Amino acid sequence: MSLTKDNYVNYFRAVELHWSIRRERQIIVSPIEFDAIDTWHQSQVPLPVVLRAIDQFLERKAKAKRPRSILLNHAHKDVERVHHEYQQLHTGLAAGEADSGGLTSIIRRLTRKLNQLARSWPACEQASLDIANNLKKLDIESLTSLADVEETLMKWDKQLIDEFEAQMNASERVQLVSDLDELMADDDDVKLRDRVWRDMVRYHFDIPRLTTLGN
Repeated sequence: MSLTKDNYVNYFRAVELHWSIRRERQIIVSPIEFDAIDTWHQSQVPLPVVLRAIDQFLERKAKAKRPRSILLNHAHKDVERVHHEYQQLHTGLAAGEADSGGLTSIIRRLTRKLNQLARSWPACEQASLDIANNLKKLDIESLTSLADVEETLMKWDKQLIDEFEAQMNASERVQLVSDLDELMADDDDVKLRDRVWRDMVRYHFDIPRLTTLGN
C-alpha cells in the first residue's frame, strides 16, 4: 500500500464512514480512534480487512448481554485477527495450498448465508441461489491467487447488491438517499459515495459480504 497523502485521507474517510453506517449515526472519530486508524494504515492493513473486522466486532458486541459504550479502537484485536487470517490464506494460496486458510469452510459459510438470504427475500431468491451455486462450483484446487478469488467474489457481490437495489421500493430508496446525503454532506468523492451507498443497501437488506475475510 502506497502511503501517499491521498491514500491516507481516503483510507481514513472510508473507515470513518463505515463506522458511522454500522452505528447508524454520523460519527466524528475521537483522537484515540484516529490513532487506531493511523496504526492500521501504517501497518499496511488492507482497507477491506479493516472494514470486515469492524463488522465482526459490532456483530459480536450486538450479542452482548450488557451493552457497553464502544469506540472504534476497541476493534483493534479484531483487525489483527482478520488480518492474520487474511495473511494465512494469502500465503497458502501462493504456496499452492488452496485450503490452508480454510477457504472451503469460508465458501460453505457464504453458501449457507446466501441460501438464508434467498428464503428471507423471495423477490431476489433466484439471484441469491445463482450466486450460491457459483460458489459451489469454484475449483478450490486451481486457485493460486487471493487477489483473483477476491476479485471474483467482489464481482458476484456487486451483482447481488445491484439485484436488491433494483427491488427497492420508492420509500426505501428515498430514505436511504436522504441518509446518504446527510452522511456525506461534505464529500464529493464519487467512488466513495458509491461504496457507501452499496453498503447502505447491504445493511438495509442484511446481505452477506462476499469475501474471504472471515464470515
